[in-house]
Amino acid sequence: MPVWPAIQHVSFESPGLIAAEAKVRGIDMPVVRMDLGEELPSARKIDGLVVMGGPMGVNDTLDHDHLAGEVELIRSALGIEIPILAVCLGAQLMAAAAGADVFQGPVEETGPGEVLSLIHI
Repeated sequence: MPVWPAIQHVSFESPGLIAAEAKVRGIDMPVVRMDLGEELPSARKIDGLVVMGGPMGVNDTLDHDHLAGEVELIRSALGIEIPILAVCLGAQLMAAAAGADVFQGPVEETGPGEVLSLIHI
């Protein structure tokens, strides 16, 4: 059975329907609770990764020191081509792991929104 851990940052940002769909597809999705101080998995021991959201930002490492470790995990997973589903904060972490500059936007973002993707070929 493939193992895709879900990294959860706060109690109210669980993998919910993502975990339900994973179960239907025969994927084991253990939840790793960063807000409870749980240990991150090794990229070499997983088949995929889900990184959930939270109210913090990727650059809030002074208040959330686990974020740096998450960036390293994602960088390692990208390096060995492990698939990643990144939601909200997870997308910020993945962008940082891939070398992008991530910065605060001009307005607060909550709920659904528009995503702009720039692809350079």
